[in-house]
Amino acid sequence: MSWNMDRRIAIAGLGVAIVTMIGTWLAVPWLYKLSSKPSPDSQMNVHNQQEPFVSRPGEAHKQVSRKKGAQPTASEESEPSTAPKPPKVYPKTFQFFIGEWESVTPGNNWRMRVSWDSQSGQFLGYLTKQGKGSQDVGFRMGERVWTAEPIDDQTFVERQKYRGGLGTWWNVQKVDLRESSPDHLSGNVEFKRVE
Repeated sequence: MSWNMDRRIAIAGLGVAIVTMIGTWLAVPWLYKLSSKPSPDSQMNVHNQQEPFVSRPGEAHKQVSRKKGAQPTASEESEPSTAPKPPKVYPKTFQFFIGEWESVTPGNNWRMRVSWDSQSGQFLGYLTKQGKGSQDVGFRMGERVWTAEPIDDQTFVERQKYRGGLGTWWNVQKVDLRESSPDHLSGNVEFKRVE
């Protein structure tokens, strides 16, 4: 008997929750319309005869000032541009990054192939050969393990991927390009160019 009573109370509570959710869903548009009407104190200057600006949640609008009754221009009606951004170009001083690099860490001579990603504006390094250490902690062939993002002609932000008992993380540091050369890449890990 007690179990049936508890069950009825639970079902009634669920019904109240559903009715409350539906009521809120129906009331929100009505409340929104009520709150978007300008108060007499916030009315725009009648002398200028401008339309009030109304912004709706989730929409980005720019405020446009025009005479009452004037039609919007084509640029005001158009949607934001979805045209792809032009590709980013790296400074020529970073040209030598592109290619195959091998870690000179004793016991973990893993390799990566570095290429330029014009959309992100970064050099990306992907694992091409396992080292003993990288294999032991679970790196996979083809996995992105390194990025370099040029800041200016002589500086870049390097991100080196690490994996261990605590999971995976990226070590980030700012690196001076003058510490590297066409045959030697300096950063979190030292690399030599692979011919």
